[in-house]
Amino acid sequence: TLHDNISFSTQTGNRVQVSRLSSDGLILTDSKYPTLGQASMLYQDFIKVPPIQLTPASSDWAVYATSGTARPTVSRNGRLIQLSGVFTNTKALGGSSTWETVCVLPSWARPNVGLNFLAQGSGTYIFNVNIQPDGQLRISKYRNSSTFSNATVGSGFNVSQTFAAADF
Repeated sequence: TLHDNISFSTQTGNRVQVSRLSSDGLILTDSKYPTLGQASMLYQDFIKVPPIQLTPASSDWAVYATSGTARPTVSRNGRLIQLSGVFTNTKALGGSSTWETVCVLPSWARPNVGLNFLAQGSGTYIFNVNIQPDGQLRISKYRNSSTFSNATVGSGFNVSQTFAAADF
């Protein structure tokens, strides 16, 4: 087999530093930090995807705007995923803890573990957003103050968030 490896090492006293460059990425080790293992930068750490518009998961959802800051988009810069924009509902939603799938993120824009955060809805309403490792962006618990509320047709659901992408 052909090995596509370039390795460098330096030793200063008892400290040994090794760097290896291959088609897998850049791997670094340092004997000064034995409990941290190796550090690596892989292909996924260099991916850059400009903002693309997200597509609603079903006819129950629509994009709030097709331009400007309310346009729901996703972009990637290295491991950093940036969600931006607003979706709107085309059917009334109950304010319960039932999850509603708004959209599905592309494979390159998914988290390693499920994420939860509160987001701003229309007016003084807030809701819970959940992003699953399979890319489902879901919402639930639409509420005003301490009471669940129904979301009337045309309510705004801001999904803006930043998080780290998983390997894909």
